[in-house]
Amino acid sequence: MPPWLPALIETNGEWQSVLAKLYAVFCEDFKHGNLSLNGLPVTCDTRLSEEGMEEGFWHLITSVDRNANQRFVETERACRLAWCGAVIRNAGDQAILEWQYREKESLRTYL
Repeated sequence: MPPWLPALIETNGEWQSVLAKLYAVFCEDFKHGNLSLNGLPVTCDTRLSEEGMEEGFWHLITSVDRNANQRFVETERACRLAWCGAVIRNAGDQAILEWQYREKESLRTYL
């Protein structure tokens, strides 16, 4: 593991406390972190969910159940939320694989 990779976030415990901790990490990195990649600002889906939190936040901590056509919190994914900002900030590191993929009219960069 690269030395700049943050520790996993503890996702055991009372859900509202865990959610508040996860959302604080999201806000620090994505709302207030001024992240950029290859000279371009990193943005996320800022539409608010019913819970009052950005859809981009939910995208990062949930995965889709295609049978139910619904997203569910995935703790294995959520505990690594702090890795997202760290990976973007360290995209030039040889530990990070970067590739581009065309989706419709957009060329997207993946890390």
